Amino acid sequence: MLFLKYLYCLLVLEKKNYQFNKNIFFSHLDQNYSFQSDPYWSNLFKKIDKNTFSVFLMDYEFFFKKKKDIKNIIYSSNFFTLKDFIVLVFKYLFVFNFRFQFNILKNNFKKDNKYLYYLTYDDFKKSISGAIFLENYYNNISINNFMNLNKNKSINKIFYLCEFHPHENFINFYKNKIKTFGFVHSSLRFWLMNYFFPKKMPKYGSYFNFPSKILVNSQICFQEFKNYYPKNILYKVEAIRNLNINSKLIKKFKNKKYKYDKTPLFLGDIQKNSTLEIIKMLNYNQKISKFYYKPHPDNNMQLKNFKKLKYISHKDFFDYAGKFKTLVFGSTSISLELYLLGKNIIIFKDDLNLNISPLFKYITKKFSDSKNMILLRNKTNKINKYFYLDKNLTQWIKILK
Repeated sequence: MLFLKYLYCLLVLEKKNYQFNKNIFFSHLDQNYSFQSDPYWSNLFKKIDKNTFSVFLMDYEFFFKKKKDIKNIIYSSNFFTLKDFIVLVFKYLFVFNFRFQFNILKNNFKKDNKYLYYLTYDDFKKSISGAIFLENYYNNISINNFMNLNKNKSINKIFYLCEFHPHENFINFYKNKIKTFGFVHSSLRFWLMNYFFPKKMPKYGSYFNFPSKILVNSQICFQEFKNYYPKNILYKVEAIRNLNINSKLIKKFKNKKYKYDKTPLFLGDIQKNSTLEIIKMLNYNQKISKFYYKPHPDNNMQLKNFKKLKYISHKDFFDYAGKFKTLVFGSTSISLELYLLGKNIIIFKDDLNLNISPLFKYITKKFSDSKNMILLRNKTNKINKYFYLDKNLTQWIKILK
């Protein structure tokens, strides 16, 4: 049934003569997407003429859903045709030798790095022949088809979220024809290894297509990236996702007359396992009588049997976060912003999950656990070291011209 539905979607795709604006922004589709609600680019979209850019929405997870026809918005599903689907099925069944590919990786890893092989086994399997492979194939083909439509050279620049995912390779494959800009949109994390390309590697830069420019949003990111990338491809821009950190908010958070709730607030992770482990630690800690919990927007895990837990469903993040004196986190990136704003921060490290908090190394090397509680409070770190926050977006406007 799913196969027939998929086939139907491919057959009814409307063939259009697409007209693109000179700047293209890659983003991700959600159910209520609009320029104003885009979680990555919205602050920039407010500053620029809507007739100068188009948005390419990656829609793999929403392929079967009906999409809104919005001016200057295009979907990746518009560029994955019935022919592409037939070729995929044929190659998957008769051409791709998954066992051979897997054995090559297996032999290379097992020779000197047995521990690394067992650590990455499931990820390798999914990326070579499983669900991750299908998603990567779909993204790569749709991006490639989209790029090939730029025959009249109407597209000048492409901006995308730089995380060094496989589909970014296809975007940057065309950088000799179109300037590509990979935006490092979030705070840097020590354990997020996909950003680090050691220059001593013999094939440095040859197995992954770098963009024309890597756009960094902080001084720390710029200094760190100089160790891994040619300096001439790094370019400093404003941290458009963090412009909410302004003087008015800082003054509000530092107001000593403000009555704070002393009950800790835990802001959950996108990772369900990590969130559950931290909730257990808080719930069974004898020094904590109760705690509030705000789930991550993409984590709808149902929690029961935790008597100390009180849910918060407030949507205005900085409004409710500002009312609490102590905030508890796992790996969530927003912890850095609230630390810089002067909040008491507790970062929990459970025994089962790798904590990729942006505070590790750059702020602290020690986290709290079930036995030890470490309170982090900013006294000396300045915000402009961690985020470029020019509200006029001077560098962005300059690079868009």
